[in-house]
Formats: sequence, structure tokens, C-alpha cells
Amino acid sequence: MKIAILSDSHDHIPNFARAINRANSAGAELLIHCGDLISPFMLQYLFRFNGPIHLIYGNNAGDQHLISSRCATDFDRITHHGIEGS
Repeated sequence: MKIAILSDSHDHIPNFARAINRANSAGAELLIHCGDLISPFMLQYLFRFNGPIHLIYGNNAGDQHLISSRCATDFDRITHHGIEGS
């Protein structure tokens, strides 16, 4: 199984979109984002990944409430691991 591991995207859309595309083209079956997604609008790019996603907060979490509520309601492929991975 190929696993893509990303972190510290910090709302940098071009790099993040490129990383998601690269993970898909490499055949990754699971994506783990290890923190610092920051803004809820980044979820739309994260959702472009073709498989299941695990999202973990980092030390620079941004709008944690909105991200967690969007993960719970809008994106059934994202497992959200709470504040600082709890």
C-alpha cells in the first residue's frame, strides 16, 4: 500500500494542489495530513485526493471548529483526529 504523508501546507494552494496531484498520480491509496492545514477552504483541495484521508491538527491549526464541523458533515472520506491529534 502506498501512503502519502503531507504536513505544514499553511494555505499555500499551489504547492498543496501539486502535492495532492502527485500523490494521486503515484497511486497513493491513503493520505495522512500531519498538521497545519489552517483554513477550511483548503479542504476542497484535500478532497481531490482519490482515497481515504486522515487529518490531524498541528501546532498552527487555524479555524479548528469550522474544519472539524466541515469534516463531520461534508467529507465522509476524511477521518479527523481532533486538536493536536487527540
